[in-house]
Amino acid sequence: MSFPRTVLALNTSAEFREKTCKAVQYAAKLLAASGHGGALADSLAKSMSSARRLIAFLRWVKYLEELRALSRRGQCTSLLRGLQISECVLNLSLDAISDVITLDKLGLLAGRKLPRLGRWTLQQLAEALDVLLASVGIAISVINLRAALATRRIADKDGTTIATADVGMSKQRIALLKYICDFVKNVDAAGMGGRLAPGDRLGALGGVVGALISAQKLADSARAFTSPIASRVPHVAFVLAMAHMNGTSEGHLPVPPAVYGRGAARGCVA
Repeated sequence: MSFPRTVLALNTSAEFREKTCKAVQYAAKLLAASGHGGALADSLAKSMSSARRLIAFLRWVKYLEELRALSRRGQCTSLLRGLQISECVLNLSLDAISDVITLDKLGLLAGRKLPRLGRWTLQQLAEALDVLLASVGIAISVINLRAALATRRIADKDGTTIATADVGMSKQRIALLKYICDFVKNVDAAGMGGRLAPGDRLGALGGVVGALISAQKLADSARAFTSPIASRVPHVAFVLAMAHMNGTSEGHLPVPPAVYGRGAARGCVA
């Protein structure tokens, strides 16, 4: 793929842009938790969080199609299909809740109070669902990794498709790492774990690694690594512009120049 097409493919992918902002957000949080960056790191993290909310607005719609596709799919076990459906439902619910919170922060709910689930606010509910979502993702990745290992053993016996089997194993190991990182990040964000809580640094590091893995997967799907550094130039420029906006906070969200494009990756497992 040529450089202009690579840049275009990534620029039209709101998912890639959101993951880039997520990586920068948690990198800034990691700096702040390590005692570096000060107010600038805090401001950058808030700016990236605000940008991600707007980029991901209405993203839940795509999971409706994923649910229909999963209901027609018959090539996996009932357990795996159930986990994938659960993952889609959780993604849909989380994105819908996030949209409601975004509308409230923008002041578009006419002063109405957000609903609560017992003592939990919507934000606390979303954080708990995030932990559950990462747990489901880990279970899916473990099942897929076991299937990949079985395929590798078969390839060893007949001496064919070993390279393909190795690629499948590598992908599933990376997917498992991504969900473990998400789990660590989400447990920290939800304030769970008690004495075993990962803490700000480990939680932020999990956010950075998980976001980078997701971004690379999206870029790979667009075949965008013929120029791996140059292909990120437009997104780096966008991140820097967001970081230097004045008066940006969670309550005053700047609108990033992003729309959902046809190049956005599809699928339950992000």
